[in-house]
Formats: sequence, structure tokens, C-alpha cells
Amino acid sequence: MKIEKNRHLIILNYLMKEREKYISSEYLAAKSMASVRSIKSDISYLNHCLEKENIAEIISKSSKGYQLMPIDEAVFEAFAQTLQVHQILFQNRSIEEMNRRLYIIQKLLVSANVKIDDLADALYLSRSSLTKDIARSTRFLRSFHIDVVSVPGKGLHLEGKEQDIRSAMVEVFCSQYHDIELLYPVEEFLNAFQTESYENVRHDMLKIIRESDLTISDIATKKIATYLCLIPFRKRFGKQITFEEETKRELKDSYEYRIAERIYHDEENEMINLARLLIINKDVNQRSSVSSHVPAEILHQARELFLRFTDTYTNSFFHSDIFKKHETDFESILIRLLLQNRFDHTDQNRLITYTETGENNDSPLASEYTRILTVFLEEQFHEKIRSADIKAFSALFHHLLKGIPVEYHKMRLAVFSMEGRTVAELMKEELTDMFSNYISTADVYNLYEMRRIDFQQYDAAISSWDVAYYRYPIPLVSYKGIHRSEDKEKLFHDLFIHGYEDTMVMHLEKLLQCHKEVKIHDYMTLIQSLSKQYSKDEAHEKRITEKIISRFSAVSYYNPDSGISMIFLDYEDTQKEILDIYIPSETVYWGTSMEIRYFIVVSLNPDNTLSDISVANMILHVLSRERKTVEQVMQDGNLKKLFLRLLYENLQ
Repeated sequence: MKIEKNRHLIILNYLMKEREKYISSEYLAAKSMASVRSIKSDISYLNHCLEKENIAEIISKSSKGYQLMPIDEAVFEAFAQTLQVHQILFQNRSIEEMNRRLYIIQKLLVSANVKIDDLADALYLSRSSLTKDIARSTRFLRSFHIDVVSVPGKGLHLEGKEQDIRSAMVEVFCSQYHDIELLYPVEEFLNAFQTESYENVRHDMLKIIRESDLTISDIATKKIATYLCLIPFRKRFGKQITFEEETKRELKDSYEYRIAERIYHDEENEMINLARLLIINKDVNQRSSVSSHVPAEILHQARELFLRFTDTYTNSFFHSDIFKKHETDFESILIRLLLQNRFDHTDQNRLITYTETGENNDSPLASEYTRILTVFLEEQFHEKIRSADIKAFSALFHHLLKGIPVEYHKMRLAVFSMEGRTVAELMKEELTDMFSNYISTADVYNLYEMRRIDFQQYDAAISSWDVAYYRYPIPLVSYKGIHRSEDKEKLFHDLFIHGYEDTMVMHLEKLLQCHKEVKIHDYMTLIQSLSKQYSKDEAHEKRITEKIISRFSAVSYYNPDSGISMIFLDYEDTQKEILDIYIPSETVYWGTSMEIRYFIVVSLNPDNTLSDISVANMILHVLSRERKTVEQVMQDGNLKKLFLRLLYENLQ
């Protein structure tokens, strides 16, 4: 079934998510920013399409609303999966606009000349209405260093290197749009790829790669196999790959060229270009003992880039031992970027792939550190960085932040039992086995010995009996065993939780401000408001606006699963730390169909200790993912309860 509008997508998604109950037209109208009349018209149209393809029926019940009922379960399940693909692809893109741009791009890639009037006729639009779509299509192709040239009397045609045109064709073909039914399919573009031989080509290629020292990502194997299926079509039309002599010599001398010869033994330039594709898609791991066959010059440049980054930014995390310890991991990703910059372009746009738009589990702080690094690298390369590499940095930062321990003052314990030392020793063993990271010392005593110990040497005492029976000048906790999860949890909360440093939690609680029913029409309204409200002076007001807008291309400020947008502001622009939560008074969208329930604005001091960074990271991660937690925090302002919950979850 073709889904032609984002409004249709919103309606179907809500009906699909809430299948167990009825949904009113008023509710759907509010969610899709449409009138109730439009929703009723859409429902009638969608119901006709769903019934026609034996998918489902939209049942209407007076005063209750609409409900989606499957007709054929197997067909319905397949449609549900297709709907999920649509949601991934078009959650912040216009279905109609993206289909038009895909049509324009594909026509340009397979046609000698394309007249704008012909495009307008095929898309049922006027020439002037196509202006924006042609401009966006041109920007996409320009990221591959392909120019769209207009010739009077002939129309539009492409000028660029053959290898770049092929790369653009592969990107369009592999962007998963072929998993859905396009509104304007271009058959001659699809026919350019010998899809019937794809599986065999990829299988044979993977066999050769597995026998080599080379590793490339899964999506890269798909794209290179697709590229191999494209070569015969381009050669049939006399399209030739060309290289400058120096580049040609360097690529021919590479390890990857020997692999390319085995994969596709053909004319020299074709094998050289295949070697180039293997190099720029190489998955480099500097930890591996297997040779990565990276030129010494590139290795040196990666090290220099890393050191230059740490010299540029004063953020305490970037100068921490944990960050420096993973220098090799960062350099592995930097090597990939340097190889792309040398033999390709780091700014090639991606239309979309599942791997680049799946669920993002990385914390907001990991994304923010990634944004800082990405901006630095783009200044060095004078090109944008592609999303797959940005996600690699984000995942690495997320891993490092998770590994930072919250500062903890280990407990010095005195353990005793009315049943004697033997039982007390068993208590000590169980405690140290389960809570070794929380215990500095644990000394065993008889009950009568407890009267003479130096209590200043201990933080708490552990007893096998009711604690109300004893009186000591240190906290006393009863021990019932830790074999049941509830006993373990109680002991953790009664005793060990108090060793954590919670200064940052209390600081964040003081910072926390909640703003309900705020008039926010769209992102630009909010950005302008934030810039005025938080900037330390007029000059920085403009900088805040420019930075937020520019950052949209680097990392996403929006979590589609929670509907929460977390926006970071630089401390240098605000000169104060911020943790503000905003509830918009009306529906605000990220892209075209994803509702933003809350905006959370954050500014953190870059000089915070690692422990404070860890605490902030834990709390912000949950606030970006859990709407119920945000609602609870807005009601009671209690972050300590959330902090304790996270500590216990980490213990388990």
C-alpha cells in the first residue's frame, strides 16, 4: 500500500499503537495538526485502501472513535513492518517531497539530459513549484562533488567524475527506499543494477575478504556488492573511471588492490577504483594484532589530530585518563575519516539507511561530546562528516561515560552476631562477595568486644539481630542475608548507598526549573527564546542561535522513542549551568510527524569532576528516554530518588 502523506502515516501509526482501544478524530487531529474534517476524510480514504488490499478495516464507533482491525493476520503483520520502515524513513521528512527528490535524482543519474518541464509533468507540478526540490536534489549530488548543469534547449545534466556518479547511484539504490513502494518509481534507474546476480556477487566477495586481513562493515559489503552489479551498465554506455597518475600509483601499490584483483579481475582502472572503495570502507581497529595496512603517514595524522583536539578544548573529560586511555580507539575512527578524506569525500550525504536511523541508545552527553569533536574535525577537513562515523564516535563516548565510576567512600564495617564468630565470619564472606566494591574493611567481633572497639575506625556496624536492640555511636544495620533480591536491595539502600558522593545530584536539583504551557510554535521560536534568555550578553545571543542551528546536521537533539528533545548550550555562552524542562502549550513537531512532548535545556560546566560528569550523564540519559520519569521529576523535583534507582540498577 502506498502511503502518500505524513498525515496518513501519523493516523496509521496511532491506530496501530493503540489497537486495543478507540481513538477519537479530535485526538488524531491534534496529533497531526489537521482539522477534524480532514481526519474523517483521511480515515475514509485509508479504510478504502486497507480493505482493498485485504490488510485491515478501520472500525468507527459513535462517541468513541476509530479502531484498526486486521482482516488477514499475515498481510496485516507485513503491513505493520512496512509502516515501521516508513516511520524510520519519514519521521522528519516529507513523504511527498522526498519521493519527488528521489525521482529527480534518479532521473538525473540515468539520463543524458532532463528537461524541467518533463519533471514537472511527471510530478504534476509547475516549474516554479519544483524549485525547492531541484535545489535539494542538487545539494545531495553536490555532496558527491557532482554538478547539476543547465544547458539551454537541452535541460539538466550531470558533470563529475565517473566514480563519484557511481557512488551516488549506489547510495540512492542502497538507501532502503526500495523496501517501500515509491510514489514515482524510475524503472530505468532500478534496471541499471543487475539485482539478480547480487547475492552471488556478495557471497563471492565476502569469501575473499574473510581470507584476507581486510575487514569492512556490513553495510559497506552491501554497497560494494551493489556497486559491482552496477559496473556492466555503466561500461555498456562507455563510462570510464579515471585517476590522476599519483593517486593511481598509490592505490595500485596498496594491499587492497591485491584483494580487488581477486574480487573483480577486469581492466586496471576498474580494479583500482574497487581498491579505493575497499580502503575508504575499511573498518580499522588499531587494537587488533592483524595488520590494517594503513600508510604510516595516515597513522601519524590520526595521532596528530587526536592531540590537537585535546589541546583545543579544555573540557575536563577530554583531559581525563579514561579519555586518553582510549586514544587508540578514537584514532581507529579518525583513520577511517582520513582515508575517506584522502581518497573520497567525508561530506557525502546519506539519504537514509536503517543502521543510521535505528534506535539511538547513546546518552545525550555522549552525543554532545560527539558534536564537539565533529565540529572540530569538520573545521580540519573543510567538509561535513558522514553520519555513520558520527554514530561511531557517539557509541564510543557512550561506552566511556558509562565506565566512569561515581565517587564512592568505601565502608569500614564491624560485623558481629549473637550466634558467635563463626556466623559473623559467614556474614562477612557473603557481604564481601556481593559488595566488594563498596567495602574497605570488614572486621569480625563477638558481641562483648563491640563495647571496647574504637568506633572512630568504622563507618557502620552489621548485626544479625534487630538493630533496635543495640546502641552504638555509628549507624547499625541488621543483616538478614542477601540471597533474595529484596534483602540485597534493602541492605544496599540501608547501608551502602550512603557512601556515594551526591553533591552533583543536589546541585542539579537546585538548578532544575520546570516551565509548563510555554508558547513554542516551532524550533526556531524556541531557539530565539533560548538565545535571549540564557546568553551572557548580546554577542553570545547570536552565537547560541547559530550554534544550535548548525548542530542539527551533526547530532540529533531528539529522541523519537520518548518524544523528548534535549538541547545543550555551551557554558562559554551562558556562564551558568542550566537544567530547565519546558512543556509546549501546543503540539510541536520534530520533522514532519514526530511530536515533541518536552524540551530539556542543559548547560554544564566543562570543569566538572569526572564523578560529577558521570552523575549528570546517568540522570540526563534517563530524562531523555523516560517521559514518566520527567513527569515525576516535574512534580516533586526529586532527582535523588532517581539517582538511587540508577545506582541499584547498575549494581545488579
